[in-house]
Amino acid sequence: MKLIKANTIALLLSLGALSASSAIAADRMNEIPIKLDAVQTQFRTSQDINGDGEVAYQLTSHYKGAPGRAESTGLSEVGMPIDPSVCPASFLVPYALPILVLEDALVFQDLSTLYISGTGLLCFDFATFTGEITADFDVVGGTGRFAGASGQIHAEFPEIYSPFVEYSVVIGHLKGTVYVQ
Repeated sequence: MKLIKANTIALLLSLGALSASSAIAADRMNEIPIKLDAVQTQFRTSQDINGDGEVAYQLTSHYKGAPGRAESTGLSEVGMPIDPSVCPASFLVPYALPILVLEDALVFQDLSTLYISGTGLLCFDFATFTGEITADFDVVGGTGRFAGASGQIHAEFPEIYSPFVEYSVVIGHLKGTVYVQ
């Protein structure tokens, strides 16, 4: 009889531990690595999204890589020029602008969305009409497999083609980690 009680108690303790470990695992965040190549077009709009007198650019992007193909439409807005010494030393006639607002929504092929918000730096070389952009994003939510997402993403666009002030194409990549429950 004592053996049956001891086995029953051991079984109940084991079930309790299993339930507790399952609950802990359910609360644990899943990490989703982000490693996306991107091509983005930027068009100057007439919209001032932060009320500072500068107009925003509409961003249309195409991504491939991990965690899958995606497209997005977003907005960015730059501030007044800053000290160009922040630009690469190889730029002959550097021009630097802080990117004050970067808002984007990536839509993946399974229709899950990922919302990102950030700031950055645009360096442009007027001698070659090329430049680069770096940006840091906070992941501020999503839907589908990215519901409740958080995390950080770093973007580098080392190739900018800008024949006109109103239009440009940038090529680069995004890397970071998204956390979901």
